[in-house]
Amino acid sequence: MLTRSAWITSAGTTIEWFEFGIFVYLSPILSPLFFPDQAAGLALLQTYVLMGVGYLARPLGAIFYGHIGDRYGRKRALVTSSALIALALLFTACLPTYQHIGAWAAVLLLIARLLQGFSLGGEGSGTYVSLAEQGADHQQSGAFFGLGYMMSSLGFGLALVVVTLCHHVLGSEAMSDWGWRLPFMIGAVAGLLFWLMRQGIEEGGEFKKVQQQQSNLWPLFGLRHHVGKLCIAFFVLAMVGWLYYSAAVIFVSYSPVWLGIILTSVMTVFSWLGAAVWDKRWGYAAFCVVTISVLVGGTWWFQIAWQDQDAWLFCLLAACFYFILGYAVFSVVRIIPVSSRYSGFSIAYNAATIVGGFTPALYQWLVQREHSPVMAFGVLSTVSLVGMLGLSALPMLRSGRAAPIA
Repeated sequence: MLTRSAWITSAGTTIEWFEFGIFVYLSPILSPLFFPDQAAGLALLQTYVLMGVGYLARPLGAIFYGHIGDRYGRKRALVTSSALIALALLFTACLPTYQHIGAWAAVLLLIARLLQGFSLGGEGSGTYVSLAEQGADHQQSGAFFGLGYMMSSLGFGLALVVVTLCHHVLGSEAMSDWGWRLPFMIGAVAGLLFWLMRQGIEEGGEFKKVQQQQSNLWPLFGLRHHVGKLCIAFFVLAMVGWLYYSAAVIFVSYSPVWLGIILTSVMTVFSWLGAAVWDKRWGYAAFCVVTISVLVGGTWWFQIAWQDQDAWLFCLLAACFYFILGYAVFSVVRIIPVSSRYSGFSIAYNAATIVGGFTPALYQWLVQREHSPVMAFGVLSTVSLVGMLGLSALPMLRSGRAAPIA
């Protein structure tokens, strides 16, 4: 049974993906406000690039939060992360536009994205580490871990709902004038609420045992003995991130609002279900077979769904993608030793999210170049397939065994 602490812990991924979602959905409004001298398509591309640049700060945040999480506790790191995320969202909501200060508006937007990237550097990764360790105490690691993925999909869906409601209530003119700030303010308030809620997070038994024996003042240095595992983690997470961001942006952003809400609901359910089922019943070998099959057939499915605007086929494709993603990340968490797990997983996770962070910009560029969302989807799926084909043969991951505690 999922505990209260697990729900509180997983709430952080909701705000992480809510923030990503509102920026994606508001980008068509933000682009002319911060890049008014550019053509619409180029301005949108520049906005997406700016969003991707913010991800470059995430590895620095990973080192900062990783040290806190491994040295002083997962709870302290996650509580700190919630507070900084709220401040970054509030800063974004208060930004002046090009009309007020000219080109400096884009510079401040870049600073806001870098601040947000640093703030998120230990959020998602720390949440997954904490959930996996809490779940191990209840012999339900997959179910606990999948909760984090479920809440991230929920955050993306909530972003769609909030932005859509703001558009409907305020109208296009008000949204361009001041209404775009409202979703960021809502995110800031939610971040502060999560900061209060996370005071009740419980540490996992694995970490408690290690913390009592922890003599290294800098747990990060312990990763020098596990460089190979970090490389494996990075490549798996990069492929997963590429696929996750692609699916989120393509399935939702290029679909009608009603279908986007349905798709995010499907993502929410199947991202949790996948991690729970793979961990308990089938394991990593079966996971690799299914993943490769989905990637091979995904472009064909997407082409049919796009041409026919078949909502059910879109939902089936989203369910298949999100059914496999959570367990891939879960498998990586378990190969890193507990004593340096927060640092190691955070560094690999956030370095990999740089790949995912530029996915909207890459997808927009491919659509402009190829004039086909299907072709762009095929390119992204092929890259992910190449990564999974190579990594599926790695015995360290295929065995699914957890790393030693120390």
